[in-house]
Amino acid sequence: GKVVAVKRLSLESHQGTDEFLNELKVITEIQHKNLVEIIGYCADVQHKLLVYEFLHHRSLDIALFGKIEKSSEVIWS
Repeated sequence: GKVVAVKRLSLESHQGTDEFLNELKVITEIQHKNLVEIIGYCADVQHKLLVYEFLHHRSLDIALFGKIEKSSEVIWS
């Protein structure tokens, strides 16, 4: 019953299970007030997911850096 944010590793990614689990280990060992908590993960062959606490109506960059100025936005075109 808890709302979470899920990050899925792209199927085209070349990151293997060992690298994914190593990254997960590093993330879980770091605790800081400005980092969202990792709640869980999935590391099966077809799906690699990280499950984070959800920031309601916010994004992580705003939580860390405040309001982003228009001039700092990336123009993808």
